[in-house]
Amino acid sequence: MSTDYRPLITNLHRGVHCDVRSARARLHSVIELLDRAHLPAVAADLRAVEQRLVDQADR
Repeated sequence: MSTDYRPLITNLHRGVHCDVRSARARLHSVIELLDRAHLPAVAADLRAVEQRLVDQADR
């Protein structure tokens, strides 16, 4: 008897991408708030984090 793990792997993959998208959306909101609060250095650091998150999600 063989077990097909593809549906489980696909669901996990989708779940991870949904989590990454959600994290990016929250991070982007924080960056916007920091820009409005005139904290550009902190916002720039978080933009770098956001870019790393994008790069990892694309892998």
